[in-house]
Amino acid sequence: MLWHHSNTLAGHSAAIYSIGYGTKSGSIISAGGDRYVAQWNVESAQQEALAIKLEHPVYAALVLKENLLAVGTSIGSLHIIDLVQKKEIHHLAVHSNGIYDFHYNHQSKQLIALGGDGVLSVWSVLDFALLYKIQLAKGKLRQIAVSDESALMAVACGDGTVRIIEPAFFNEIKIIQAHEQGATAVAWHPSKPILMTGGKDAMLKCWNVNNQYENLLSLPAHNYAIYSIAFNNTGQFMATCSRDKTIKIWDANTLDNLQKMNAKHGGHSHSVNKVLWMDDTLLSCGDDRKIIIWTR
Repeated sequence: MLWHHSNTLAGHSAAIYSIGYGTKSGSIISAGGDRYVAQWNVESAQQEALAIKLEHPVYAALVLKENLLAVGTSIGSLHIIDLVQKKEIHHLAVHSNGIYDFHYNHQSKQLIALGGDGVLSVWSVLDFALLYKIQLAKGKLRQIAVSDESALMAVACGDGTVRIIEPAFFNEIKIIQAHEQGATAVAWHPSKPILMTGGKDAMLKCWNVNNQYENLLSLPAHNYAIYSIAFNNTGQFMATCSRDKTIKIWDANTLDNLQKMNAKHGGHSHSVNKVLWMDDTLLSCGDDRKIIIWTR
């Protein structure tokens, strides 16, 4: 076995929808249906002092910088928390449905939020003024990924499309008809001109960036919807997770399946909602209210 269950972070009392990098090295934040955002030290497997309670379930949370946290809830409210003052400094109400994902552009100081109402909103982190409100699709906007090289944005949409957007003025430059039942996950390959997508159809697909996003490969990777795709920092491995309660590790170059982790291997007993790499350590969260640490 390449990766094994080394520890569990337990503290949430409802499904965990999101995990992300924390305010300092070696820490992560988590957000869930219990309305809490919490921070954990991965090495010690202990919860840290940061814990914030919202009025509604939290679908997405992102550390913008050491002292600022963006939180998106199930009703579409966007909260900006000052972590030094330990209080909310902005409550931004633009979305009419849940906020599912964030991206922060450090260069432009812009925060991008994806809404369940099909709206992409862009905010200035300098004063949190609304810069753009774009009706991108009819269905939910589920996930965003930004290419390191070109800074192009890929957005997985509930109507089955993946939208490619340029970062300067947020113009849509390509619509990929990706997954019939809805696109749920996106990731840019770190060393190849390839966009990876996953959908409710349980398919993992590769798209050629250099040839009008031609479909290169379609793999029946899971039994149910794929919720997250993530590459490790060396670009050697890729992890996917699914509503089918499993995590899979893939060779990032050949897309050979190397390992499957489920409840029999100390994995999740319910839907796995997100995977996150921290060097060669893999973290996962799910509806079973657990964060699992996987190490080699």
